[in-house]
Amino acid sequence: MAALCDALVLVTALWALGRARSLELTALVWRAGLALVVAAAAVGTARYAAAPALAALHGTLSTVAANVGMPLVAAGLLARFSPASRAGHRGSFLGRVLAGVAFTAVALTVGDTGEWHGMLRENVFHVLFAASLVCFGAAYEVARQQPARTGDSGSRAS
Repeated sequence: MAALCDALVLVTALWALGRARSLELTALVWRAGLALVVAAAAVGTARYAAAPALAALHGTLSTVAANVGMPLVAAGLLARFSPASRAGHRGSFLGRVLAGVAFTAVALTVGDTGEWHGMLRENVFHVLFAASLVCFGAAYEVARQQPARTGDSGSRAS
């Protein structure tokens, strides 16, 4: 089950990375954080699937992903969808709300030791984190595909 849950995070993180094609600072920040998550998830998948000797490396990468990567993901994505950064485009309000709720639930409530309703908390964490990545990736995609708003830039006829 642990290999499957790590693989789920790996696949959704790679999918979310594919949504961001811009070179804006906010996109670069959250993509850097997500790259750390991808590294930890890839090693975790291999560890739990067939290579228990990767436990120490997985532990180190998971710590870096949790303490550096996830805050970068949160900071970059929340800045990306903040009202101040949306001057030239519209974002997906529902996607941002769902992603924020899922990401906050993962970060604050799940933990990574023990069980929750018969499932290891680490696996619950991975499933909820994958869901939040889908929400963030979808919100990013919606925002990217919507036409840019045009403000009063003097294009009106006098």
